[in-house]
Amino acid sequence: ELQQLQVLVLVSAQRMAEARDALERMARQYGLDKEYDAQRIWVQAVRAAIEPSGANWAAAIDTLKHALALSPRDSTLHFLLADAYARAGELPQALQCYQRSYEMDPDWMAAGAAYANALLLAGRLDDAYRVSRIVISRSAQDRITPFIIYPKAYMALREVGGGSELSGSEADLDQEVI
Repeated sequence: ELQQLQVLVLVSAQRMAEARDALERMARQYGLDKEYDAQRIWVQAVRAAIEPSGANWAAAIDTLKHALALSPRDSTLHFLLADAYARAGELPQALQCYQRSYEMDPDWMAAGAAYANALLLAGRLDDAYRVSRIVISRSAQDRITPFIIYPKAYMALREVGGGSELSGSEADLDQEVI
C-alpha cells in the first residue's frame, strides 16, 4: 500500500517524527473495523520497531510476531522482526528473519545487506560472501552498504584460508561485481 511505502521511506530517511505522524494518521483511518486488522497490526508493529526507547524489545518482538501471523508474506515485517531480535541479542532468530525477508524480496538491497551482515556475524563466512556478491551485483552503484559488507566477507574468508566461494582470481571476482 502507498501509505506503508511512505512510512518506510520516512523511516529510511531517519525522519522518525514524520513517520510516527503518518502511522498515527493510518491508525485513525483504519479505525476498529475487523477488515483492517492486518493494517492496524502493521501500524502497531512498525511503531514498536521505531520506538526511540528500544528498552522493551520483547514487547516489540511480540507485536511483530502478531503482525506476521496476520501478514506472513510481508517482507518488511520479517525485516523489522529481525532488527528487533538483533537488538535483543538473539542472533539466530534475527538471522532467520533476515533470510526470510531477503528471500521474499531478493531485490531489496537493505534486506540482502542485513542478511549478509548477520551471516558474517554468525561466522557463516562462505554464505555471507555469496549473499554479499549477489546483493552487490543487484545494488545501485551509489549505495555504500553492500560495498562495505562484500569486502568484509571477502577478507574474513581470506583470513581463514578461503572457502569454496573464493575459487578463481580476484580480478574475476571484481569483474563479476563491476
